[in-house]
Amino acid sequence: MKRMNPEFKDKLLIALRSGDYRQTRSQLKNTDGCYCVMGVGCQLSGLGDWVDDGDDGYMCYVLKDGVGYWSGAPQPVLDQMGIDSETENWLGYMNDEQKKTFVEIAAFIEENL
Repeated sequence: MKRMNPEFKDKLLIALRSGDYRQTRSQLKNTDGCYCVMGVGCQLSGLGDWVDDGDDGYMCYVLKDGVGYWSGAPQPVLDQMGIDSETENWLGYMNDEQKKTFVEIAAFIEENL
């Protein structure tokens, strides 16, 4: 796994531990305002905007070029975070399959990335 950009890591750890973000599974963000860990990363990146796609409660993260993403962070977000797709997949697995809390995911990020 690739080490996270230290500045982004600090922002992400604060956000995940803040209690300001409610957690969801298997989607970046839903229409109830809940995020997965990578959705929080998208939000912090500021590289796009959230759009309600009107389909099943999913929000779409749309980059400035108009390309939208529902379940995986776009490459420009990964680049800003300083992580590779393997690391993104692991964080998504912790969020979606292992059902780790944001606080638990933050502890993993702090120790390993």
